Amino acid sequence: MDNVKIVIVSVLFILGYLSSQTTPFLLRQDENASLKRATQLERIHLYDEAEAIYKSLLEKNPSNTRAFLQLKSFYRRNKNFSALETLIKNRLALFPNDLQSHIELGEVLLLEGDEDRALEYWENLILQYKYSQTAYRIMLQMYMKYHLDTPLKNLVTAGRKQFNDPSMFSFELANAYQAKQQYKEATHEYITYALSHPRRSKTASQKILRMSDVEESRTLIKDVFFNRLNENESLIGRLYSDFLFKTGEYLEAFEQHDQLGFEMNSDFERWLKFAENLRKEQQYSLSLKAYSKILETTSLRKSNLINSSLPRFSGEALYGLALTYEQLILPELSFKSLAEYYPNNIFFENHFYSVESIETYRLAETFTLYDSILTSLPSTIFSPKAHFRIGEIKYRLTQDFDGALEAFRLASSMLKEENIIRKANGRIGDVLIAKGDLASALVFFDQLTLTEKSNENTIFYLTKKCQIQFLMGELDSALVLLNDLVFRLDLTNNSYNDILELRGFIEKRYSRADAEAKEAFLLYLEGEKSLKQANPYQATVYFSEVTNKYPQSPISVNAAFRNGKIAVQMGNYDEAVTEFESIKESPFGDKATVMIGEIYDRYTHDSNQAIQWYLSVLELFPESMLVEPVRYRIRELSQDREVN
Repeated sequence: MDNVKIVIVSVLFILGYLSSQTTPFLLRQDENASLKRATQLERIHLYDEAEAIYKSLLEKNPSNTRAFLQLKSFYRRNKNFSALETLIKNRLALFPNDLQSHIELGEVLLLEGDEDRALEYWENLILQYKYSQTAYRIMLQMYMKYHLDTPLKNLVTAGRKQFNDPSMFSFELANAYQAKQQYKEATHEYITYALSHPRRSKTASQKILRMSDVEESRTLIKDVFFNRLNENESLIGRLYSDFLFKTGEYLEAFEQHDQLGFEMNSDFERWLKFAENLRKEQQYSLSLKAYSKILETTSLRKSNLINSSLPRFSGEALYGLALTYEQLILPELSFKSLAEYYPNNIFFENHFYSVESIETYRLAETFTLYDSILTSLPSTIFSPKAHFRIGEIKYRLTQDFDGALEAFRLASSMLKEENIIRKANGRIGDVLIAKGDLASALVFFDQLTLTEKSNENTIFYLTKKCQIQFLMGELDSALVLLNDLVFRLDLTNNSYNDILELRGFIEKRYSRADAEAKEAFLLYLEGEKSLKQANPYQATVYFSEVTNKYPQSPISVNAAFRNGKIAVQMGNYDEAVTEFESIKESPFGDKATVMIGEIYDRYTHDSNQAIQWYLSVLELFPESMLVEPVRYRIRELSQDREVN
């Protein structure tokens, strides 16, 4: 009997517990359903019914936050500010420390049109919460939201004084001023932010530089920098120099860097970056001056430097100085032809600069500087780069192939930078080709592929080997290797399209051709080989023989186009026009016609003739990829004629 009583009591206890747990759950379900129903009623514009549901939920539970928030949003959307004020006051009666509701009550007063009362309410609120940065932050957003500039400034001033933080809200204020195109005020705040947060000064600098894109902002920004420079010349000076550089005031930027001077290793890093940027902007004179300044200082001011850094600073400065001289002596292309022969294809690219006269003293200075790097700083990481640059000048500019070969071999022997080693090895093959020793070049790349562990390097060397086989006329072997490379290469590889293009070139003009066309192709290859040996005169002999002896061969058109390009390079413009006119109706017709237009446009400066030839491209070759750039050039020429 006692056991039965115990069981009954236990069951009743469990049922009671389950009931107590289920009731809140059911209440929550009911609340969710009510809120969902009210939202649906709002959507169909039954506003009174929706409001009744919200109020009913709050009457049942005045502290129901979800119902309060949705009713508050409901009143705000419907601009029922009187009801909204009452709702918030009721909330504050329950939760007197609800800061957000306090501030929103002031907003309601403002929305009701009583700005004075709202501002007074907020000012009293800030006095009440003067130790809370959160209160200041929320009020900042509120003042910014309603463009209340005077209260905003007063708030920031009070906050900075209260919390002894001169940069309080500087970043937020700067962004707001920038959005309103108040560039002077924005610059002040970004500088203030940088001064208090030096590690984030780069962010402030980027913001100021973005503002400087607007031309009318530049004088205002410059004035702010000038007036505040003495606050922290080191930090503000760096920001100022970045601004001067960005706006193209390179000399003033140099002077600003000079005023900052050299104290720590970071100053040398700053100067090196500045000198490099000047070189990239083709401000060669100032770049040379900056690099020279670094070299001078490394030898005079060693006291504050970590000695191990001296060779690196000197080496990088010497390398940058020499690179700047190199860019000075290299010819600048006045324009890039629209009609290149297989543009950007590695198998057909021209490695040599066409220079009629070089300032020999600059060339001598360049080699002297590189030699200085190699002799005085043999252990620096810049020696392989220096060897490579010397090789490039001797190979591409002066055609000193023996000297170039020596430099590239030295660069490839320094096991420090894999990228430099690969490029140097590639150039060794190019120089051997230029010297006419294709067999040695082939053996060289065969040996490299046998020992190379990197797949990327192996593919690069196999591609160079394929080029040699192509030039030697070993076309069956070249095709086998090309097919292998196509299989091995990823579609995103830079060489993939070039390899496909060369394979199609050989198959169409040699593999599928008759015996006579194959003879023409092999003769054409002698011309290609002559171009790789920096001998365009000899190349024209072979190309001319192809066009004269085998005019019907598929390769004849290629030879004629090559001859036309060489004639342009040599300044024989009439001869070039004749050559291009002979292939106007060939697969190279669009390129040939564009080339004639470019001769009149860029070389003989006959814009009328140029436009006529360019227009014929649009008329005769509407599907050509050259149509859009040609159309653009026609517009440029037409505008120039209108101006003149």
